Amino acid sequence: MWEEKFFEYLGTLLENPSNQLFTCEKTERIRSVLINGKIDSARFRQHVKEKQFALINCPEFGMENELCIPANEESRRMGILANWKKVVTVDKIFEVLKSVHEGARAHTGYHKLYKDVEQTYNGIPGKACMEFIKGCVQCACKKPQRNVAPLTPITSKYFMHRGQLDLVDKRADPDGQYCWIGHYIDHYTKFNFFWPQMNKSADEVAHNLSVHVLSVVGLPSILQHDNGREFCNAVIRETLKLWPGDGDVKIITGRPRHPRTPGLVEQVHDSLHKLLASKRADKPGSGWL
Repeated sequence: MWEEKFFEYLGTLLENPSNQLFTCEKTERIRSVLINGKIDSARFRQHVKEKQFALINCPEFGMENELCIPANEESRRMGILANWKKVVTVDKIFEVLKSVHEGARAHTGYHKLYKDVEQTYNGIPGKACMEFIKGCVQCACKKPQRNVAPLTPITSKYFMHRGQLDLVDKRADPDGQYCWIGHYIDHYTKFNFFWPQMNKSADEVAHNLSVHVLSVVGLPSILQHDNGREFCNAVIRETLKLWPGDGDVKIITGRPRHPRTPGLVEQVHDSLHKLLASKRADKPGSGWL
């Protein structure tokens, strides 16, 4: 599907008479001029001469009569082919981009992909690189980096001194009937608990907190969460009463998604999104459960 959509996009670029793409027919005409001389129109021969096309033989790189074009000063690099860039035909663009994108600097985004391609190849426009990145599942799932305000340090003295609770919204990417991921982290050890949820009701949050966390490690001294409706203090408090020592638990709330509270949970969410993106890229069509 990704490849098909990409070639459909290239088809729209080919409709523009002034496009800079190289079709197989065009490259064969250039080769004929270079090999046979005066076999094409004078205008086309002049074009080949001005662009300084050449057929390069480099057996150590598996290249035989490879159509190349001189590299400009800015894109020159070290090595035998430092002064040349290989011409890429339309039918090979996806293959080349995929090879570069999944190479040494895998999935590093549009700018680095275009820079790497521009140094080695000719005939791949920047718009094609951008369209290619849009179809990459792993890149699309990555959340963009953003500048955030400094986080206020939160100190914990021992295991289960402070627990932080939150939900990860997966409504845009559900796995069957599950649209949320519950998350609890012990602030001292950074130990995480995750569980799937069908909705974000206070009752379901309280039930899963009891089943997946409290039944395993017991009650924390401090339970911290934001002010979302799913964290209704009354429901949470009723759940805590089912466990010994509930009167010693202090519940702290903070403004939703405020950069200072609770920062640790939000950082773990970023890591979780990246892990799920990698998992789905390795196993296309699979869910995140």
